[in-house]
Amino acid sequence: MKPDDITIGSTYDCSSPILKESFYGIVEKVYDNAALLVLTEVDDIDKTRAEELNNRMIVPLNRFDRLIASAVVEEETKTEEDA
Repeated sequence: MKPDDITIGSTYDCSSPILKESFYGIVEKVYDNAALLVLTEVDDIDKTRAEELNNRMIVPLNRFDRLIASAVVEEETKTEEDA
């Protein structure tokens, strides 16, 4: 994936050589070729390792497999006051 394809707050299915199985993570910050994820779902075999990483990991963008859930972006609506 490209940095422009990644949305902060969205959940992605990813993989990493640090963990044995794929995992879900919410994007916290996007860099040029990677993103910082908060790990939300990891396989039981990887739970201890995820806890050692404080459930955060920098993942290369080429390790993003698919979008799981989009971030909800709330737009503020402005109302005009009558003069």
